[in-house]
Amino acid sequence: MKLLFILLVTPFFTFSQENIRCIVTNSSGAALPFTNIVSIQKNIGTITNEKGEFQINNFSDTDSIKITNVAFIPRVLAVKDLKPDQKIFLADSIKKLENIVIANFNKFKNSKVIGYLNYPENGEFKLLPGNQLATFIGNDFHKQAWIKGVYFKIKTFGKCRNSIRIRLLGIDTTLFEPGLDILNENITLSTDALKKTNYLDLSNYKLILPKSGVFIVIEWLYPNSDCNENTYFSIGANLKIETNLVWLNFRDRHWTHSDRPRLPNGNFMTPNVALKVGY
Repeated sequence: MKLLFILLVTPFFTFSQENIRCIVTNSSGAALPFTNIVSIQKNIGTITNEKGEFQINNFSDTDSIKITNVAFIPRVLAVKDLKPDQKIFLADSIKKLENIVIANFNKFKNSKVIGYLNYPENGEFKLLPGNQLATFIGNDFHKQAWIKGVYFKIKTFGKCRNSIRIRLLGIDTTLFEPGLDILNENITLSTDALKKTNYLDLSNYKLILPKSGVFIVIEWLYPNSDCNENTYFSIGANLKIETNLVWLNFRDRHWTHSDRPRLPNGNFMTPNVALKVGY
């Protein structure tokens, strides 16, 4: 049986010369590319280019925008207060995660793949521009483990090639949903370089797997060129897992965890993603 699930349907965002153009930077004035800009009132948004620039249209004067970037504190600004060529500064985020003991990484002699990479690929999650797909992977180790990399499978590449972003998030233990980034850097991959099965090496980041587990997040960044509004690419998925492990998001707007495809036997669809860990 084949199933697919289309994420939040997002209107395609276009630019025009009359739109307000702003620049997002850090406190030192360095441009912040791949920053998400989203409407508070509607599911529309855009992303900053390599110079930190963005333009907006179809936003009401009564609307506000939420600006988010990995490792920075989000900001919410009223559209009516924005000025042409305005510089918007994001402050560094001081994040409190679980207590993590500094590890001697030379002690991790063995490696193991944990997650759902090799389950039957009999489903797919279709991602539209701006969608984020988070999959929870638990920590079943009884000692420290080193996150060495991320695996994921692409089912359909789609007609509109741009980039995807890979994120690793800890858990909000109060709500049991995706929480803070544990990988405080933008990791983007061009879809032109992707294969059916992909591996992203993260060993240089020296990340310890949190005791409560981690979310692998795959985000399709908004295309810089015009594309058909119905274009998408999809992540391979399986129907073997009984537990609902998937959360959805649109440009860091809010995480949702409902209306998942489910079979009569209680199984949900789960993306074919995994971690490579050292232990």
